[in-house]
Amino acid sequence: MSKQDRSGLTRRQALTAAGTIGAGAAIAGSGVLGRIGDEAGQDLAPGVAEAASCVLTPSMTEGPYFVDELLKRSDIRAGQAGVPLELTINVFNASDSCDAYSGAIVDIWQCNAQGSYSDISASGNGNTSGETWLRGLQETDSNGQVKFTTIYPGWYQGRTIHIHLKVRTFSGETTTYNFNTQLFFPESITAQVLANVAAYSRSGTRQVTNSNDGIFDADMVVPLAGNYNDGYAGVIDIGLTDLPDEGSTDDPDTTTPQDESVAASLAAVKAVSRRDGRRAVVATVRNREKAKIDARLLRGGNLLARKRTGMLAAGRHAANLRVGRNVAAGSAVLRVIVTDSAGNSKTIQRRVSVPRLKS
Repeated sequence: MSKQDRSGLTRRQALTAAGTIGAGAAIAGSGVLGRIGDEAGQDLAPGVAEAASCVLTPSMTEGPYFVDELLKRSDIRAGQAGVPLELTINVFNASDSCDAYSGAIVDIWQCNAQGSYSDISASGNGNTSGETWLRGLQETDSNGQVKFTTIYPGWYQGRTIHIHLKVRTFSGETTTYNFNTQLFFPESITAQVLANVAAYSRSGTRQVTNSNDGIFDADMVVPLAGNYNDGYAGVIDIGLTDLPDEGSTDDPDTTTPQDESVAASLAAVKAVSRRDGRRAVVATVRNREKAKIDARLLRGGNLLARKRTGMLAAGRHAANLRVGRNVAAGSAVLRVIVTDSAGNSKTIQRRVSVPRLKS
């Protein structure tokens, strides 16, 4: 299947054009470009690595399981078993000779070894609402780089093994750039992991591989080093065109949990708007130990609503954040701080939408 950039070039044509222009030249268009290094070039035809520094690679569907957890962390495992995977992502501005791009917000999310996603309730996935494992984001540094510690993904029916990747930039609360793609892995390594590691053992037969997946693209296969006993490490270069001149000017309201030992999660969030003009965002917290809750609704650093409790018994507790009539509808950040009896605290954040007033 041929993919084109705005100039009408297919990926293969763009590669040839880049070779004609010369190494270091950026390809025109809005496609995503990966910079070819020495290692990446080993699998290409003779002379290709020397001929071009940028090749066109695809953007892909976000998929149904993205949740904007706003959880800033490098280790996204959160207790999930599986073969360790150290993933390095380099983001480049392909419109500027593939220079490193700092200030981009990079999200990744994936299924666990048994093929389920966190914070999703769906047939075939189970109900993992309120859990946030194998999801996280980071901001690219001055080298355009982020590093994540995760596990080798499992599989579920209908798709080959993959990891979702999103790159965004922000100006205050406004998203100024949003790009989605997916990362894939060599079938030879997948076969070894599934056959030899107990965490991936399951009933059923894997029917979709790289060869018959409808989204798979060989350009997005991550080269890996290592083994299934000790873990793998992989590096992928992502270049983007039409990026803002600079990365995010505001951090997108992310918070790293202070203490992962606090046994609490966000079980549900619901926006309510009534005909009498009353509006609220209701956050249901599930705590597995005694804890108190401080829930805040924020926009641009301004406090829109707040609900605090005393020490509560273990269970599910709803925090009703009443929104005033003067608060405009639209995006906001729900920040829930759960503190246990020992004083340890955990911050959970979610981007939410303040509902419109009903007339």
